[in-house]
Amino acid sequence: MPATKTREKTYRRRHRECVRNVTFDHEALKILTHFCPAGERGTGRFLSQLLHEHLARVEERQRLQALRQIVLAEEEESGK
Repeated sequence: MPATKTREKTYRRRHRECVRNVTFDHEALKILTHFCPAGERGTGRFLSQLLHEHLARVEERQRLQALRQIVLAEEEESGK
């Protein structure tokens, strides 16, 4: 049987975007196995939460940088 047929049967209830092969460095893998031991479900939830938290930090950093630029521009205008 072709590999695609086998994969479709195995992951038939999952969205195609849900299954990803990723590569971790050794230290990151140690951390991941510390928080999500092998055999326990929840690794996907854990990684999803990390990604959402990272996105929130990036968006907050961008918001603060934009605010900083506005304040600096106002200070520069008032100083002239």
